[in-house]
Amino acid sequence: MQTMMNNTAPVIPAATQDALDLLLKDRLNLATTVSGSALYGTATSQSDDDFRCVFLPTKVEILTGHVFFGDDNNKANKRLGQGDIDIAGVSLMRYLSLLGRMDMITTELLFAAQSDALRVGPKHPVFDKVFAQREMLLAGNSNSAIGHARQRIGGLFPSNDASLEPVRAAHEVLLRVAEGNRLLDEPEKIAELAAIDGVEVITQQNDRFVKSRDWAEMTEEERATGLADGQPVFIKVAGKKISVSNPLREAIRVVERPLNRDAEQKRVVSRGDAVIWKDAYQGVRMIYQAIELHETRALTFPRPEAPLLRRIRGAEMEVEELQDVISEAMERLREVEVAYPFPEVPCKETTEALVCEAHEMVVRS
Repeated sequence: MQTMMNNTAPVIPAATQDALDLLLKDRLNLATTVSGSALYGTATSQSDDDFRCVFLPTKVEILTGHVFFGDDNNKANKRLGQGDIDIAGVSLMRYLSLLGRMDMITTELLFAAQSDALRVGPKHPVFDKVFAQREMLLAGNSNSAIGHARQRIGGLFPSNDASLEPVRAAHEVLLRVAEGNRLLDEPEKIAELAAIDGVEVITQQNDRFVKSRDWAEMTEEERATGLADGQPVFIKVAGKKISVSNPLREAIRVVERPLNRDAEQKRVVSRGDAVIWKDAYQGVRMIYQAIELHETRALTFPRPEAPLLRRIRGAEMEVEELQDVISEAMERLREVEVAYPFPEVPCKETTEALVCEAHEMVVRS
């Protein structure tokens, strides 16, 4: 593993260094941090050791175009326990792509790497440049975090949350349209969905740096054909995209998923608990992190709400209190999303300059 770094950090335990070397091989490590409960401040004696890293591809990988990928030393997805080391990493190009969609784990690494206590080994000057340009690189919204939180929290997710209102409205329209129809192929039907507050009908851009156009910005031909820029038009609701070329029954299934609690209840029953507390703990954490990210453009580790998270994971509260925590947090998140929005897409020029400079450095070395 190449070094070429300038920032000091605590000495890496031999077992962790061996696992990191095995993952990276000859790739240049830009930054590695602890992850999971050790990062959040909720670790116990039974917690495994999680790490996340970002690296540069090798010269051969860059010259052959293999630059957008990730790797994981737990490819078999085994259940890890105390003493096990789980390290996952992504290439710089993939890392920046995830950052431009506000992927939460990717964003955690960005801020955790600034702490000597949380960073594993030094960080490379390339990653310093990424952090310095973060305002140009971090984009998107918290839909992904909310979606993961909803899956984790299950039936305790507030049924009156604003994110579910457009889902219900879209579901009603799709059910009505589905009577005698197989496809969502008439402009007036799509226009009815576009008129719902919280539902978007958008173009699908091949270039992730180009903003999607909405229904009002499309031409008459694009509306009539359901095609824009050679791609099907998409309906976007609750963070999910549904192509207008998909069968209606598939569109209905996608929309029904966040409304249907049956699958979640089966998971609860299979566990024999009224609440899957560990899942609830992760869901609440993601909501709190999304709030802080919008409010401060930063993430704090260990998490300030770690005592609350430990109580949730340990089932040290009543279900009613947990529901109040979730409802209040979701209400706050909705407020800060409106007050402190992020850019829709990252800066193309900044992203390309960082990648080109870093890749050129590897190729010339």
